[in-house]
Amino acid sequence: MSGTAFNAVLTGIFFVLGFMVFYKYQKVKKYIEIPDRGSKFLSVGFYALMILSALTLITSHTWADFVRTAAMIFACSAYLMAHEGMGPEGVVKSNTFIPWSEVRNWDTDVRKNKFIVYLMTGSSGKTMTAETDAMDIEFSLANEQAVRNMLKKYAARKYTRMKKS
Repeated sequence: MSGTAFNAVLTGIFFVLGFMVFYKYQKVKKYIEIPDRGSKFLSVGFYALMILSALTLITSHTWADFVRTAAMIFACSAYLMAHEGMGPEGVVKSNTFIPWSEVRNWDTDVRKNKFIVYLMTGSSGKTMTAETDAMDIEFSLANEQAVRNMLKKYAARKYTRMKKS
């Protein structure tokens, strides 16, 4: 595969992935009142990827390299911009909105410098089904009280002590 074809493939992949993340986040960001803590490890990795892709322009000066670098920076920026969180209408996890009516159980835990909310979502039946999904969202300790108040206000009857691993 020639260099231009390789750049075209990478450009297409990064542009499509970046657009998908950006578009999905734009649709769900209105539901987020309290954002998650975010992963510092992943953020550093994506910032490093952005810097390294920009550094490739030192040795390459073709239009395809500039377009590929722009697509990579766009995709990384879209990922860094996207957050999970919760609001009065429900929870946002992985750029997917989950209304409070689909939350079956929830529990919280405090570990080191993070406040973790564990959620079980899915059908409202008594038994666990294939549609049941377990998830957790990490918040900063500064948002602990606001998150607890929101959980008590919108999902108070669904509190269940869960086993944590």
